[in-house]
Amino acid sequence: MRVLHSAKLYINLKKCSFMLPKVLFLGFIVSSKGVKADPKKVQSIIDWTIPKTITEVRSFHGLASFYRCFIEGFNTIMAPITECLEGKGKFEWTPTATKALTQIKKCMTEAPILRLPNFDIIFEVSTDASHVGIGGVLMQVGHPIAFYSEKQ
Repeated sequence: MRVLHSAKLYINLKKCSFMLPKVLFLGFIVSSKGVKADPKKVQSIIDWTIPKTITEVRSFHGLASFYRCFIEGFNTIMAPITECLEGKGKFEWTPTATKALTQIKKCMTEAPILRLPNFDIIFEVSTDASHVGIGGVLMQVGHPIAFYSEKQ
């Protein structure tokens, strides 16, 4: 409060919350345990029906991609859905895209709580690659901090 006052910055106490065990921030729940996806957004992903248009595919892809850091090998799993976006003028939803949709939903229900990094502890990096994509996980003491993946 002193720093705010000295910088001549003011806050509206009605809009402030103090000493909370967890807080919803930009689609994430942040607590002393770490960061997890907003349960309402996860439920939106789980309730998503099979897309019938390319616009619906883009919407699902965007929502799921927002939480990619919680899913190991996200781009590899998502590849069949991404391929539906690459069709030249013709939309075609495939059985492999349905399987990918189901797998993304399952992964979101099992998504880990990502730990906040502790810069006093050694970081561990684990990587993997296949003909579909590459991926990795940043960890500390065996707990994930973030997942990364990219489609080839």
